[in-house]
Amino acid sequence: MTAPPRVADVPAGTAAGVRRDRLTPALGLAGQVLNAATNAATAYTASFLLRPAAFGTFAVALGVVTVVLATGRGLIGTTVLAQLPAVDDDRRPVLVRSVIGFALPAAVAAAGLVLAASTVVDGLVWFVPWVAAALLQDLGRYLLLAERRPGAALGLDVVWALAQAAVLVAVVVTGSVLTVGVLAAAWGVGAVAGLAVFVAGPGRGLRPGRPGPWARTTRDVAGWFTASSVLGQVEVYAVVLLTGVLLGQAEAGGLRTVQLMTLQPAMVLLGAVVVLAVPGVARRHADGDPAALRAGWRRVGTAVLPIVAGLALVAALAGPLVALLFPQYPDAAGLVLPVAVQAGAFALTVPSMALLAGTRRAATAFALNAGRLVLVLALAVTGALAAGADGLVVGQAAAAVAGLVATTVVARAVLRGVPRGAAA
Repeated sequence: MTAPPRVADVPAGTAAGVRRDRLTPALGLAGQVLNAATNAATAYTASFLLRPAAFGTFAVALGVVTVVLATGRGLIGTTVLAQLPAVDDDRRPVLVRSVIGFALPAAVAAAGLVLAASTVVDGLVWFVPWVAAALLQDLGRYLLLAERRPGAALGLDVVWALAQAAVLVAVVVTGSVLTVGVLAAAWGVGAVAGLAVFVAGPGRGLRPGRPGPWARTTRDVAGWFTASSVLGQVEVYAVVLLTGVLLGQAEAGGLRTVQLMTLQPAMVLLGAVVVLAVPGVARRHADGDPAALRAGWRRVGTAVLPIVAGLALVAALAGPLVALLFPQYPDAAGLVLPVAVQAGAFALTVPSMALLAGTRRAATAFALNAGRLVLVLALAVTGALAAGADGLVVGQAAAAVAGLVATTVVARAVLRGVPRGAAA
């Protein structure tokens, strides 16, 4: 049986190419939303089914695993998106086998680190058997996305969600006791199922090559992408910590509900836009066409405008939405506008960050992210000390706007400086 053509090989001018161009963004967004929804549902299910002490244990352990997965996405996932679309077709299979050869020992090493960390983090030991499979399933998703096959990547996420749900339903139906270990196993079975589907796909399999070619090809960017990913996790947890330390329980709860309503949905969609945009940027950069690179940057900017418009609508309807969704936090409505400004600034930063990733300016992206983190912490602390939750969110919004300005200036300089014929 002949393997189906890769999506990237379908001519753009044909009917199939038109359908591909229309479906690719929708499928990519669906995959990202489903991936985020599965993670959120895992935490929600745990909060509903476990006793408070057990849920706390599970949440901390899952948080550690999330950091490990995010680090893997920085080290391998983002690098795959920036590298593979930019290489010649005859060289790509060698690099795919090489990245698999690189990822296999990395996944085993990550599982070892989680095992070591389990000696000090309660409940983490239950995730150890599944970490490697989760990292390799993630690699499969990014390989498919780099090939512009978001439908196949979505399939992996669907299988993960269904397998995880099936385990939980079986446990409930049989009357078994739900524990941290059972929930971790359900999560892990989902990862294994998704990985199995990737391995069984046409022309697929975890056939590793020598890791050297991949390591040499990506040594100028992989470390910076990893550092940026870790930095993003540090920012998330640092802000959560600051919120808990500097604000009262009621203020912290109100802020978290506003973030859930305003910031978190936007960040899920923006993550999908970045994942979809970087391979295209990498291809245009490899082709050495500055005009196409600038046009692509503008198209990504246009793509995030509906998200910005949605944030503006949420801000305009802040009072009714908070009263409807979170009536226990009536004072939180005043926090919606600055949080929406923060999220809108993040949205408008996405085209420039995708440009920097696709053109392999990973060190520059890291420097911008580090500068924004320092500014976020400084302004958030200053604002919280001066005006509580209101001051904290205004500080975060101001830092996001400053980051937008700096990133846009750098991106414009990059676009002016890209020579014709520049290869990745």
